[in-house]
Amino acid sequence: MADYPIKECMIEVVEFCGIELAEALCRAFPGITIYVPEKLHDRHEIVRLLGYDYAQVLHTHFAQHDLRVPVDLYERAGHRKDMVLSMAGRGKRIADICRLAKISEGRVAQILREAKEEGWDSSDKRQIKLL
Repeated sequence: MADYPIKECMIEVVEFCGIELAEALCRAFPGITIYVPEKLHDRHEIVRLLGYDYAQVLHTHFAQHDLRVPVDLYERAGHRKDMVLSMAGRGKRIADICRLAKISEGRVAQILREAKEEGWDSSDKRQIKLL
């Protein structure tokens, strides 16, 4: 388990289904809201991507509910902000920052914009100009 808190939208999943299933859910459906149907069949996407056992546990606790699955199970906002600013300061491309930090271009832009407003000065001005 990471040293970061679990995202609020996944706390019940972790409590009822366990950390391993919650992590598998984030890997299988990153950033997607999924609906857990009343009945699951073997060809259902949840069964195919999580496996029958995990799908059954999820179904037992969340049948007929929507689940908003985050890209990452853990709340790493402060860590990600530091990561984005560090990479931008070293001249990394926005696409590389997104991929490594596992966040969207919009979120990278927001972090850089807010940092600039707070007086952050990147050694590579091209990053700010891309926004």
